[in-house]
Amino acid sequence: MTITMKRMILMLCMVVCFVSCNDKKSSNSTSGTTLKTETLGEAHFLENDGIQLQLPNDFERYSSAKYEALMETFLKGPILKLEQQRLRHLRKIDGNHYIFFHDSTKSTITVNTLQYQPITREGAKTILADIIRDQNEIGRITKKAYTRISTSYSDSVSAQILKSVFKVSDNTKNKKKTEDRFQHKYYISSKDNYVIIDVNTSMDIDFDKYLEKIKF
Repeated sequence: MTITMKRMILMLCMVVCFVSCNDKKSSNSTSGTTLKTETLGEAHFLENDGIQLQLPNDFERYSSAKYEALMETFLKGPILKLEQQRLRHLRKIDGNHYIFFHDSTKSTITVNTLQYQPITREGAKTILADIIRDQNEIGRITKKAYTRISTSYSDSVSAQILKSVFKVSDNTKNKKKTEDRFQHKYYISSKDNYVIIDVNTSMDIDFDKYLEKIKF
């Protein structure tokens, strides 16, 4: 993966999280609403890659155009321009991009498939350092604070997985702060596939059980 591609994928995760955090309606409309995680959820087929992904119920697949239109209802000014520029760059990257959105909780799951490469332990450390650096950069623009909750790396015969969980909070003195968000990041290298999954929700859900159901 080139440096430009890696930076753009990291930017994808950062801005998606800001979009969800910045939704002023979510603090009211999601009261008493939770993701339905008590079952195994719903299967979604990533047709361009032959991958079946299991997600919590009620996530809707969005096209890039539909998602960009949604962003225009949340963002404005320089942040909107940054997001539009990011989407243009993503269209030029070799690989596929899938977007899933849960309207009632304003949760977003993005999936990127890229050219296969292994994830070594040292490589995982580099990815994590890049994520944190980009979070600091985006945090200055969005006035959000990223707190790392956990990080894990596993290397088995079938897959190499880097997982990191963050809490995203307002970093301003504004009394009308938005609710905290949780961001789960998965970097998966398995069976000639390289997949990046970014889960952004208003609650720290257990997404691992869904990840276990992925079929390459």
